[in-house]
Amino acid sequence: MITTTLERCGRHLQSGFERVLDRGPDSTVSFVDIVQNFGVRAAALCAREEPQYSMLWREIAGKIAEDSIPYMDSQESLNSLNVAKNYAKGLVSEDDLQAARASATSAANLFPAGSEERLAAMVVVNLMNEDAAFALELVVLGVGDLECIGDPGRAHYTGKQKAEAKDSRVFISAVKSYETKIDSAKEMKVQKRRYRDNEISM
Repeated sequence: MITTTLERCGRHLQSGFERVLDRGPDSTVSFVDIVQNFGVRAAALCAREEPQYSMLWREIAGKIAEDSIPYMDSQESLNSLNVAKNYAKGLVSEDDLQAARASATSAANLFPAGSEERLAAMVVVNLMNEDAAFALELVVLGVGDLECIGDPGRAHYTGKQKAEAKDSRVFISAVKSYETKIDSAKEMKVQKRRYRDNEISM
């Protein structure tokens, strides 16, 4: 299970939040619980305390960033998004990521400030931030802003709600999938150890 502690979360969330979960500050808390009780941005803030899962945070950010694609008007941004997603899978190098970020930044600067095209392009730029958890937070905020623009009634609250609900589902699904992979890897190690022990005893 992917967890952190309430004490670490307390550096980023409002005081007293541990009472919502009915646990002491020294207790561990899963990121699924954080999302369900405080939202995906809160989980992104707490993710800063667990850098060992940086590739997971990048994977989640990449999936959330896909919501910016309908607003994109730049092939460079789309290409850079794909590079960032492949980086999270370990398929491209750090140099490739930095080159893609430079390309995405140049593409973003072609659009007027505040335009949906600029906001979408900046989602991709922020996705490639050196700090994976900070990248996740920026992407969540950026996609939320785009949802507000895309809402027919320009209803800010409704747009944010839609983005939050979707991002939460993406986050929880990715975390559970990661946990399943970890559990499977552990089980495989156990099976290999038993096999070796049996060979030795024969």
